Amino acid sequence: MTEPKKRRHSTTFRILFCDDIVPRCVPLTYRLYLLAVKWTRSLAKRIPRKKSGAITKTQEETFMQEACLGPAKIPVINKTFMERETDLAETRTHALALALEDLRTRLQTSGLRCTSAAGSFKAKDFISEKERNKLWENAWILTHAMPQATDIVLDLGGASTVFSFYVASLGCSTHVLDYDWGQHGLIYNARYAARRMGWNMRLYNRDLARPLPFRNESFDKIYCICVLEHLPPEVRRKTMQEINRVLKPGGMVAVTFDYDAGRNDPRLDKGLRYGLKDRLLRDVVEPAGVEIVGNQILFDNCPDSFFLGSLFMKKPNMRS
Repeated sequence: MTEPKKRRHSTTFRILFCDDIVPRCVPLTYRLYLLAVKWTRSLAKRIPRKKSGAITKTQEETFMQEACLGPAKIPVINKTFMERETDLAETRTHALALALEDLRTRLQTSGLRCTSAAGSFKAKDFISEKERNKLWENAWILTHAMPQATDIVLDLGGASTVFSFYVASLGCSTHVLDYDWGQHGLIYNARYAARRMGWNMRLYNRDLARPLPFRNESFDKIYCICVLEHLPPEVRRKTMQEINRVLKPGGMVAVTFDYDAGRNDPRLDKGLRYGLKDRLLRDVVEPAGVEIVGNQILFDNCPDSFFLGSLFMKKPNMRS
């Protein structure tokens, strides 16, 4: 006899009553709020994006040639994850990677949860290779843009991530702005974890399409881990302008983003997924009024399909 198939509950049922999507700490009232957001978004009409100019093969080859030149005379910190294991073996980066993993374990032991590299709590999304890539992202950013305990820090799009939790654990005044688009209870879970751990962390449930709700020159460091590539170009540029506004002179911005050259239709704007140098400058560096820190050749090695990239920038000090 064949075993009866297990009944699969709907996403609505799982959001309301199960903890495989939404952490157990999230109450029913907040789960209902998440469902309301989900239904509102599903009913909203999607506005088609404008097509950008076609990306020619010559443009892409030129970028690859510029990005893959010989070793820079200064340390290469703006780079891809192609040397992931070598980077993670460096003394400081290795120590930070261990600290991040230790924090995740301590949180789990306390019944608290962090998101996967995919930004969810689903067990199926914790894929070892992707988690290893995320570990490189987090440890590499901290290696070259480590906040001090006295810093006021902003993390854009990092609610319930081990990265934002680690920054808060250092004693920083940590502000995290995210939008719970995935209906996972990211904001509530982060508030719950911060309260349990005694961290100085404030959470803001807000879309990046809106202005940042902070005063001018509020932050010493701003982090944005794998978020910018998901924003339309006009939103991305406005976000970087807002980053310029709220970042203190001399403050640092550290971002990561992914790149995918294997997309079938290069005529459509896929954010930063095509990684063209001019687009990075136009959409990220120039609107923020910042200077690139470290190597000016943005990438050390560019694969044909997918890679993650890091970029470190600094806001110039005001001249007297």
